[in-house]
Amino acid sequence: MPPKIVKTQKTTVKNPPKPETAGVENFDSPENLKRRKPGLRPETILGAPQPCLLTPTLRIRARINVGHGNHLSVYGNWQGDSSWEKGIPMTCILPDLWEAIVPTAGQPTIEFKIKLNDSRWEAGYNHIGYPGKQIEVTPQFSPL
Repeated sequence: MPPKIVKTQKTTVKNPPKPETAGVENFDSPENLKRRKPGLRPETILGAPQPCLLTPTLRIRARINVGHGNHLSVYGNWQGDSSWEKGIPMTCILPDLWEAIVPTAGQPTIEFKIKLNDSRWEAGYNHIGYPGKQIEVTPQFSPL
């Protein structure tokens, strides 16, 4: 037996409800295209999505227990020679793990060294790090 066909009445809604937009406009909607000034792009409107301009960084981790009351700082060439004069303090994450995140300003490599209490350089050669990467070092300090 064939299925029974039921006719329904067509309903037309004159003003359908608009979906919730939480105050965000659709920049390419037909209404906005009509009222938009020539040359005005969404990027120039306050509150519109802006391009993300992140500076690449280098995450430096030092695996060493320096004892209570001591601290580490990292010095390097991420801002030219001035970075060797004023270091970035490292944050103690664990008793034997310190971390600093340094800007790389578009340099292909970063040379750095670690200082204990901003007075004693670690022994050995400079370390080499790369933008967008993480490097873990084990600094050695000569006894006083």
